[in-house]
Amino acid sequence: ELCKDDEYRNAFIREAKLSAQLTHPGIVTIFDVGVIDKKIYIVMELLEGFSFEKILNTLGKVSLHTLLEMALQLSKAWPMHMVKALFIEI
Repeated sequence: ELCKDDEYRNAFIREAKLSAQLTHPGIVTIFDVGVIDKKIYIVMELLEGFSFEKILNTLGKVSLHTLLEMALQLSKAWPMHMVKALFIEI
């Protein structure tokens, strides 16, 4: 449904192209983004591993230490993404 909305589709493509300019070990690489037959597509690198949801379902509980380590890794990638995207938007 959202793909039919021109405003949504254009915003999605714009954000994906901004994200494609980012390079950081904590950020997935985006190779291409576009529209075919009014359907949005995005091509990104395939990462091996597990989703956070799968980790929670498997372990049941995650230690505070593990959560803090994950948060630290995320915090190292997030600012680069936000700062560069903000700079490009301005």
